[in-house]
Amino acid sequence: MKLERMRVEEGFLDGLDVTFASGLNVVIGARGVGKTSLVELIRYGLRLPHLDERRSNYGRLHAEAVLGGGRVSITYLENDQRRTVSRSANDPDLGDQHLEPASTMPEVLGQNELEGIGLDPRSRLRLVDARASLALDAHDPRLRELRTEAESITVQLRELGRQRESHRQEEILRPSLVAELADARAHENELLSRASAEVADLRGALAEGTTRLSATRSQREELLLMRGELTDIAGEAAELETRLANLLADYNDPISGANLNVSTAKAFRSQTVATSKLHDVVTDVAATVERLASDIAAIDDQLRPLRIEFEQLQAGAGEAAQLTSRLERQLSDVDSRLQRLPAIQERSQALELRRDGIMIALDQIAEAVWIARSKAVHALNQEFTPRIRVVAEHFGDRDEYVSRLADALRGSGLQHNQLASWIADRVTPKELVAATENSDAALLATLGEITPNRVERLISHLAMSEKLGEVLTSRVDDVTVFELLVGNQYKSSETLSTGQRCALVLPLLLAEAGRTLILDQPEDHLDNAYLVDNTVRSLSARSRKAQTIVVTHNANIPVLGNADRVIALQSDGRRGYVHEVGALTEPKIVSAITRLMEGGSEAFAQRAAFYRTGGNP
Repeated sequence: MKLERMRVEEGFLDGLDVTFASGLNVVIGARGVGKTSLVELIRYGLRLPHLDERRSNYGRLHAEAVLGGGRVSITYLENDQRRTVSRSANDPDLGDQHLEPASTMPEVLGQNELEGIGLDPRSRLRLVDARASLALDAHDPRLRELRTEAESITVQLRELGRQRESHRQEEILRPSLVAELADARAHENELLSRASAEVADLRGALAEGTTRLSATRSQREELLLMRGELTDIAGEAAELETRLANLLADYNDPISGANLNVSTAKAFRSQTVATSKLHDVVTDVAATVERLASDIAAIDDQLRPLRIEFEQLQAGAGEAAQLTSRLERQLSDVDSRLQRLPAIQERSQALELRRDGIMIALDQIAEAVWIARSKAVHALNQEFTPRIRVVAEHFGDRDEYVSRLADALRGSGLQHNQLASWIADRVTPKELVAATENSDAALLATLGEITPNRVERLISHLAMSEKLGEVLTSRVDDVTVFELLVGNQYKSSETLSTGQRCALVLPLLLAEAGRTLILDQPEDHLDNAYLVDNTVRSLSARSRKAQTIVVTHNANIPVLGNADRVIALQSDGRRGYVHEVGALTEPKIVSAITRLMEGGSEAFAQRAAFYRTGGNP
């Protein structure tokens, strides 16, 4: 990709419209005119990632602050096709989506980012990838797809493993369930056999007693009705006797009174005797009713224990039958689940084969990347030996593996951070997951320094963890170390001073001539001698092969680097704008360089005279 044109609408650089040459472009100007803003707007408009990931948010905020509510538009050539992209703060976020393959996109290094590369392992690795022309972004969708599928399969295998283990436990317990069912059936049959004779006897006794009880109750009911009627008749007879006595007492027969009184007296005495006997009958009936009530209570007392015994026999047989039925259902359910065990095992094997294939594909990609990186490291070492040395370690970056494993071990009661780091140094993610799924405690136990009890707890916890798939697909990446020869000893970039670190990283960046490189003040922290002897020459050589855009305050870069185009920015305090643009040898550009970078013609002449005379007047 080669940049052709950049335009800005609104904001501090409103109206800015610059074009770029295909070789070395140098942006100059006083401080505060928008040089760094130009660089950040290029990065923002093309959605370029920061080589130093830690500064990505700062760069975005800088660009949006410069734009205000405006927009930046960039025209570029890619495979001989001209394209224009634009962006503003109000545009939707595209995430990590690239406009073009990352391997063809410009590399941008803002102020102070140069030294950051030497301190950041991932930034160093990306620099090597750029030299190797690794289009890792082309692999990213495939890698994400493979890792997502591997994680999904691991979750499925975890559930199938849980089912398989549950069924195997049921298979172990099945014989005891069969024996329990046999005992229940035997007990039920024994109860039924024993109870049948007893139930028959009890049923007969209950039937005889119930019949007798029913007859006695019927007899008592009949006597109760009779007693009622007799009581009514006795009452009526007593009333009749009273009426008759009252009538005869008031009657006198003048003709034959003597004979009538004698006859009436006999009749009255007969009525009295009848009434008395009727009362006796009522009394006898009442006594019989009471006796029958006592008989009924006695018969009921005799039948009660018979009924209880009968019900107990029936209840015992019923409970035995219920137990047998429940055990039969349990055995049927167990057998039904055990019938699914072969299908579960077959499904598990198929998923394991599929996952093995995925992991092989991931390994193949990783190995291809490692081979390309190794070649790039070898080429860099050949080019910069002995001053600079690059060392690469395969699978040396285990940070993500440690982080994911520690997260999966949370809640295990183990020291998850320390244990995760210890395991990651000794066991690959695939080996750990295999040991977990196979309950292979021996693998970890043989490593030493971890007790068998902790190994068991570790495997038990991971086997139940929903994050086991994430552990499996943890990225274990390569590591690169940049070293600078200081005296007769190589020192890694992390241990160098800021200036030494920049002197180490900048040549490696300039050596990559496969795409556009944009640098903001690379001379910072570098002395002029090193800048001229190394950086400027490398810039000039690189720009003959690829486009380079450099923001600088150092005149040596455009002049000794033989810039193809110089862009001089200026500001009125409210906005920045292009003051001059043209080839290095154009008078207006010579004037701009002299004024801005040399302090003017008089200052330059004085320095030249000083250098020429050695400081002697």
